[in-house]
Amino acid sequence: MKATVPRLDSGKCAVVFAEKATGILLTTTGKPYIGDGEFYQVFNSERDAEAFAQAYVESNPKVECSIRDCEGRHLRFIG
Repeated sequence: MKATVPRLDSGKCAVVFAEKATGILLTTTGKPYIGDGEFYQVFNSERDAEAFAQAYVESNPKVECSIRDCEGRHLRFIG
């Protein structure tokens, strides 16, 4: 199953969640993504997305986050 982050409004970013050991996408609730629920969370800025991702992986060390721009392009991994 191919999952893609939709295009967002200009300036917004998304944080995509994945299990660090396997790369399996996770929902925003931490369950494996199998087509139900969201596997990303939208933020108003790259700075907000990065701050959230940093705090998230600090409290969930088995998860990595990918920050995506408004076009869905990968910017960087956190975790």
